[in-house]
Amino acid sequence: MSTPVRLPEEIVHPAPAPAPTVLRTLASIEQEHVLAVLRACHGVQATAARILGIGRNTLWRKLRAYGEASAGDVPGAPRSRPGSGSRRAP
Repeated sequence: MSTPVRLPEEIVHPAPAPAPTVLRTLASIEQEHVLAVLRACHGVQATAARILGIGRNTLWRKLRAYGEASAGDVPGAPRSRPGSGSRRAP
């Protein structure tokens, strides 16, 4: 009489298959990340640029290319009020 063969646990109870990966362009991933960092910085472009490791002008150009030239156009960023700018009196 033969003894039963014990199968390894990973064969008896295999792990569920991982979810399929959605492939996206590098540009779309970059845009999503740039906007997420800007939201996390409450629309402060200088802070976002420093975290991203790029210059403020580069960030501004990216936002303009995304169609969101000002921080007020970024969802989740605070809106500026008229007259609340940071201009100094002459």
